[in-house]
Amino acid sequence: TDDTTIPAVRIDADSNVGDNNVTVGTAANNPTADGLPNGTAVRYPQVETTLPNDNVTNATVVAAIQNETFTDRYVPPETVRFWAHNGTAWNRTEGTLRSRADGTSKYAINTTHFSAFAVAGTIEDTPPTIESVAPANGSTVSATEPTIEVQYTDDFSGIDVDAVSLSVNGTAVTDNLTRTTSSISYTPTLSVGRHTVTVNVTDAAGNVR
Repeated sequence: TDDTTIPAVRIDADSNVGDNNVTVGTAANNPTADGLPNGTAVRYPQVETTLPNDNVTNATVVAAIQNETFTDRYVPPETVRFWAHNGTAWNRTEGTLRSRADGTSKYAINTTHFSAFAVAGTIEDTPPTIESVAPANGSTVSATEPTIEVQYTDDFSGIDVDAVSLSVNGTAVTDNLTRTTSSISYTPTLSVGRHTVTVNVTDAAGNVR
């Protein structure tokens, strides 16, 4: 096929399939008026054929999904499930991972009829990891202008830098704050005594640590 998302379609039929056509395409958005029962779709492969569905005994649609497509939608590939639309509703269908190489995951979707399909998964819900905090929680420092630095990572969605925040004694800091994809730092001027610093780190999928 010419659609790189659908490199192959195999059809087993109970009649001669000669002189029938197969048309494929892929949509980024749901091509039907029916929402998926659950999950977040990364692609909607579509297959139409002039062969009546009643004559199809088994068929396989190969869907090749770029790994960056999963990342863009914050869906880990290991959560993928497959759906087929029967004209009125989405129903789960079987599928398997065939290969994962060169930045592409290839899946074989099993079906007995052709229409729209959905490759969907679950948005990741793991918050970022705090790697280090300085000064350490509960520590005592002699300087009244200590540099506060927190380092963090996120394994899948990536850090939403604009959503990383720091507050001192309950007051959000906005000036002279340095934020990157891996750390946040700030040097306050403090009076002698106990002070509380709070840092919230958010990833692109909205998970907060």
